[in-house]
Amino acid sequence: MRYHFRPAPLSSVIRRLGTIQFDPLAPVGTNPDLVLQARVPGYRQGDWSNEGQTPILA
Repeated sequence: MRYHFRPAPLSSVIRRLGTIQFDPLAPVGTNPDLVLQARVPGYRQGDWSNEGQTPILA
């Protein structure tokens, strides 16, 4: 798969973006899933939810 962005781990993409819009309606996928699938190799639907519950120490 070809990406428009440099592949990076999920936690660093979320940290770099700062926020991701949450939309509970998902006819093709939620906004976080669509954004992260385009940027994170091997990303699976819902991975952001699990990652988002892991505390990040700044």
